[in-house]
Amino acid sequence: MTLEDLLKNVLKMTKAVHLDTENPSDAYAKALSVQAAKILEEFQWNNDAVDEEVVGEALAELIGYVLVMADSLDFDLEALLKAKEELKEVQINVKLAFNNEKFSEQVKSHIQKVDLRKQYDSLK
Repeated sequence: MTLEDLLKNVLKMTKAVHLDTENPSDAYAKALSVQAAKILEEFQWNNDAVDEEVVGEALAELIGYVLVMADSLDFDLEALLKAKEELKEVQINVKLAFNNEKFSEQVKSHIQKVDLRKQYDSLK
């Protein structure tokens, strides 16, 4: 099943059941928060005996709401994920470079001047 097929199925089910409101993004944001909280609660209080069914259901709901919210905001989810992946690759490379003892002080200084230091600091 492609992401587009999944989105069509989730849109049909989600809009038919609930959250088909005047401001769907607001409703979806709240629903995402509720599902994420369910997952957190399982791991926070039941770390030794996590209920996999509860976590699985919450993950499925969460993914559905992400897909529907992205659609309602006209986001290209595949493009967003690709861009995020590319950014993470840059962040990892910057972190590795800063942690490399052979990385010259001159290059470190240049990177700091072009403000990549903030990006490196966010990885700590």
